[in-house]
Amino acid sequence: MIGSLLAEPKILLIDEPTKGLDPQSKKAFGEIVSDLVKEGLTVVMVTHDIEFAANHATRCSMLFQGEITVTERTRDFFHENTYYTTVVNRVTRNSHVSPVVTLEEAKRLWHVQSQS
Repeated sequence: MIGSLLAEPKILLIDEPTKGLDPQSKKAFGEIVSDLVKEGLTVVMVTHDIEFAANHATRCSMLFQGEITVTERTRDFFHENTYYTTVVNRVTRNSHVSPVVTLEEAKRLWHVQSQS
């Protein structure tokens, strides 16, 4: 990927970038991608790694039979989706706590609620 960035592209296309990565490497890669996006690079990623997408994508799309069937902000995409969603969303949906999409969101939201 580093070689691809030497030409200073405006768009980076990546396919299944977290496949085979251990959790530490996945976290480091996510930070790199987030930093590149903050610097203005558009990153288009194809992935089945729902947790990674929930933590690092700004928008998500669903492809079905070669067509984009939906595109939404990441939180909306996973919060409303019954099949493709994060583990923490499945656990918190229909529970006594506010439903969340990521662990980071749970930490922020539930910490604020516990302070009230």
